[in-house]
Amino acid sequence: VAPTTTTTTVAPTTTTTLAPVTMHWDLTTSGGGGAELQILNGSNSIIFSQVTSGAPQSGTFVTDIGQAPLTIKYWWTAGSGNIVRYRVCDGSPGSEIYYRGDIDNTVGSDTYVLSPTPFEFWVHGSSGVTAYPINCDGSAGGTTTTTTSTTTAAPACKQVLINVGSPDRAASDDGKVYFYFTDCFGDPYLLNYNTNKSHFDSGHCVDTSYSYGCYILVSGIQTPCTSSSLELGADCGGATTTSTSTSTSTTSTSTTSTTTAGPGLTQVTINIGTQAYANGSGELTFFAYCDTGTTLVDTDVTVPIQWVGDLSSVINTNVVIYSGTNCGSTTSAGAEPGEYYSTMTINGDFTPMTSSTQEYVGGGDATPISSCP
Repeated sequence: VAPTTTTTTVAPTTTTTLAPVTMHWDLTTSGGGGAELQILNGSNSIIFSQVTSGAPQSGTFVTDIGQAPLTIKYWWTAGSGNIVRYRVCDGSPGSEIYYRGDIDNTVGSDTYVLSPTPFEFWVHGSSGVTAYPINCDGSAGGTTTTTTSTTTAAPACKQVLINVGSPDRAASDDGKVYFYFTDCFGDPYLLNYNTNKSHFDSGHCVDTSYSYGCYILVSGIQTPCTSSSLELGADCGGATTTSTSTSTSTTSTSTTSTTTAGPGLTQVTINIGTQAYANGSGELTFFAYCDTGTTLVDTDVTVPIQWVGDLSSVINTNVVIYSGTNCGSTTSAGAEPGEYYSTMTINGDFTPMTSSTQEYVGGGDATPISSCP
């Protein structure tokens, strides 16, 4: 009998490891109140949660870049008269990325989207009227510093022209191309487009002394563009700004500025807000309003909004602030009856982004509110 030979072929195994994202966190308390720190992934699912206790707490949480963009959510949870606050830093010691103070039971919570999400960041939280999160330089919270500066932006201020190519859109997770830059007032921007563009004027100007460019999301990872680009257009003329700023851990940065913009446009910041939860028909009333109540828009401005509830319902809607007014509202359905607010964002560009005299920029989420401020 001839011997039998058996050959077995084992296919090679390929493992893909996504880059880790590390959050260092600490929570301090004073009094009997409570707060909760949550981290949500790009699908608005909670992937980390920690509540305060009677003693200081700290730890490290590690996920991967495939969960990006991450959202930080800080909640008031208990305590009559309790105030909670939190601060986000890029190092220890490092620079401040974001600060929110004075969250009480009427505010409920505050969210901040880390976009783009860094590979390492620090969150310092506190609960209690007299408790403050530590500063990014490691010093005790609650201190106040005042600085006065005069800044002249050279003519490195250029129009932002958008080029979007089909290959990038086809390769992306969501069909969008993302463009990041800092405008000539020092405000960071992240725009996205889901249609092809060629030398499209975005209505913005970029300070070229800061980094700028574009990326797409591939398996949740920010990937450089190959067929799209942020193109520099005509000289916007720069801006000269004289400002006195007071930075304090009990509030976010407060700035009084006199600005002469190169393009001759006045910046108008537009905020959004809605109720804490949907009514019995699954409806909410959404508001969009100018940051300064005396400022009136001089053209009809459409504000796109996306609301996500704690039961994962999603409402996409638009609010129009009509010319000559400073606030608009609309009522939209799509939530579960009584579903609570989870996150709400300005979902794309305003229409238009500018008028002949004004430039419209995104502000914050003021939820819960029940009328125009």
